[in-house]
Amino acid sequence: RDPRTASDVIIQFLAFRHHDTLNAPANLQSMYFTFQFYHFPPTTSDMAFLVQPKPQVAAPVTTGQPGAANPVPDDDAVQSTRLLITNHPMKKGAGVVLKYEVDGSTGPLSAGQDLTAAAYEAHMAFAGYLGGRALSVDVWDGESLLQV
Repeated sequence: RDPRTASDVIIQFLAFRHHDTLNAPANLQSMYFTFQFYHFPPTTSDMAFLVQPKPQVAAPVTTGQPGAANPVPDDDAVQSTRLLITNHPMKKGAGVVLKYEVDGSTGPLSAGQDLTAAAYEAHMAFAGYLGGRALSVDVWDGESLLQV
């Protein structure tokens, strides 16, 4: 048995790329996210503002193979990608970051159950949750408050 029964889960949203099939305006300025993860209450993220990344001049990257070229990203895709920035002073440039701590050793014990067994069972239940579930994230327009 693994004695480590605590898990830190970080969900991070860094960028948004508009696509024609989305039900979202092309000039979206801000957004936020809602979802429910594991046994935690429903989560609403901080508002994130969409900003155009600053173009950087970089040397071409090669694979080291003669005649091989790395794929160049589609200009439309690059132009439509926006970085997510929050107003939180400690999270500048990190996008939207949400952190969850899952620790089976801190929950209530059943009658006759010791702490080690309870922590292990909770850890295995969390691993089963991660293996068998998918996280659905709702994206919302920050100005109109309509779902994207």
